[in-house]
Amino acid sequence: MGTNKSFVLVDGQPMIEVILQKIRPIFNQTPIVVTNSPGLYAALEIRTVEDIIKDQGPLGGIHAGLKASDTEFNFIFGCDMPFLQPTLIKYMMEKIGQGDLIIPHYGDCVEPLHAIYSKSCLAPIEEQLGMGSLKIQSFFSAVKIYYIEKEEIVQFSPNLDCFSNINTPKDLANSKSLGQEEGLKRMREGVTQRKINRLSQDGTHDFQDFIVREFPLTIFLNGEELVTLLCTPENMKALVLGFLHGEGIIKNQQDIASWRLDEEKGLAEVKTAKNDTLAQKLYKKRIIPTGCGKGSVFVSAVDALECKKINSAITIQEESIYRILKELLHSSEIFQMTGAVHTVALCSQEKILVLQEDVARHNAVDKVVGYCLLNDISPKDKIIMVTGRISSEMLSKVAKLEIPILISKSAPTSLAIDMAEKLGITLVGFVRGKRMNIYTHGQRITRSF
Repeated sequence: MGTNKSFVLVDGQPMIEVILQKIRPIFNQTPIVVTNSPGLYAALEIRTVEDIIKDQGPLGGIHAGLKASDTEFNFIFGCDMPFLQPTLIKYMMEKIGQGDLIIPHYGDCVEPLHAIYSKSCLAPIEEQLGMGSLKIQSFFSAVKIYYIEKEEIVQFSPNLDCFSNINTPKDLANSKSLGQEEGLKRMREGVTQRKINRLSQDGTHDFQDFIVREFPLTIFLNGEELVTLLCTPENMKALVLGFLHGEGIIKNQQDIASWRLDEEKGLAEVKTAKNDTLAQKLYKKRIIPTGCGKGSVFVSAVDALECKKINSAITIQEESIYRILKELLHSSEIFQMTGAVHTVALCSQEKILVLQEDVARHNAVDKVVGYCLLNDISPKDKIIMVTGRISSEMLSKVAKLEIPILISKSAPTSLAIDMAEKLGITLVGFVRGKRMNIYTHGQRITRSF
């Protein structure tokens, strides 16, 4: 339901456009905006309807929207909620059929303007409007309700920011969700839109789809071109630092004398305090990493085997693995929008500490490493969780960081298993639902019974 406040700027973009970018990939239908000022929305690819029963507040808007919709179940939300979480909306959609109304509930609060309504709600709503009752909850006793509880919600929006209402620019400036505003900016940097034609059993439809951006970043080291990485154009400073660390060219930020990053041109110019490391690296045999083309060519399995064996006593509970990996899978908005990035997280035994994503698995790991270098976070005795395949170059990067546990929802290669066994790394793969495969050093995975 829309008002003038739908056009408050969020990071330079009207709030309604930010919201539409989030919901379009979820629903095939044209969004309906209930408004008594339809001219405000003329430039948007939406359908507008006005209140049928005038001056009845939000309940009247819900009634008009349900009446206009061609579908049985409808997600109804306020157009002043720029921090909507697509993953939470999808989770709620999975509950369709379990109630006439599917609604978030936490403490003494419910969120009727972030809920799924069936058309069976129309009759009791009309009855309440006919009696002059404007309170949304007035019809709840007449329908079957399925509540999404707080412990479910926080998996997708830990601070419940997805329900935040922004009415004015001042509200935005004072919002506790400013971190999410920055997240929206980063998300838009990593995503573009293309007009596509979707084929389905219902026919063909043209619409604007979200596509992940693939961006060439060329690193010059001490005046010489070193490598071009094909990456997602976000957190590029962390990517450069993580890549140089992974190649053994630097150990920390102090090894860099100066550097310049031109994000628009995709150029990073780095000068190290010592110049002899590059020549030494370039004489080593280069290996093309699997699945990465000719972008990064320096990763060497021999480097990893020269690492010392990891003897960490850290453990993690089985249930914690399932919970944290589920959170990781639901944390990437770019993946939810495009399905085209890998996500990597540095974790403690209880929670995610650093999360990064990229079109390439190894880039995502390098971004985590670079973030740790920039923020003085030690990766020792931590856990790496990834969404993609565990290959030898992935294992090599983890070994150099002295990380004792590597976990993925996907599979490892044979060489990765051999290297993990030799280096004392616990390797876990195929974490799906409530099962996992433990390939090496399983003593670090504990059970709760």
